[in-house]
Amino acid sequence: MAIATMLLIVCGRIVIPRSSMSSMAYAKPDRLFLREFGLRVRKLREVAGWSQENFAEHCKLHRTYVGSVERGERNVALLNIRKIAIALGVSMSKLLQDLS
Repeated sequence: MAIATMLLIVCGRIVIPRSSMSSMAYAKPDRLFLREFGLRVRKLREVAGWSQENFAEHCKLHRTYVGSVERGERNVALLNIRKIAIALGVSMSKLLQDLS
């Protein structure tokens, strides 16, 4: 145990036990908001006729990131919302309009 602790200090790693990560989860209203946002992005992408991969290229984001946004798994940064809106040809306000 002492060796592992010493290695953690030397490497500068922070270890968070998996069991404590559940307390970091989003509240239900926040999860619903992220899911609703993701579904809106997916719908607009599909209307535009893009695959996730093509859309990700237009957004200059990684395909797996776009997928996680569409599934509501990401708390999307403001700059990425702007990239998504530009790629979809809509304003940021329209993209976020009426989300609960």
